[in-house]
Amino acid sequence: MDPWVLDFGWLIGSYLFGIMLGCLTGLIPGFHVNNVALIALSLSPVAVAIGIPLDAVAGIIVACGTVHTFLNYIPSALVGAPDDNMALALLPGHAC
Repeated sequence: MDPWVLDFGWLIGSYLFGIMLGCLTGLIPGFHVNNVALIALSLSPVAVAIGIPLDAVAGIIVACGTVHTFLNYIPSALVGAPDDNMALALLPGHAC
């Protein structure tokens, strides 16, 4: 197997795992993507020791942050649990 195929597989797998974590952090109020990034960075020496490339850890963090950005407004508008930056944009949604 070519080494670039293995690297591409790690990258796609880390993006998919990051997307799942981003959905989790975006839909649960109070659970921020920075918590996941801190945990991933603190566990990165363990991940590298067991054979997971550092690029995969970075891919998880980037994918998680991107998906969290798009899904963060759903709990703010529907549940009424805004973050600090969504509090001012929330008022027109609750006027109905």
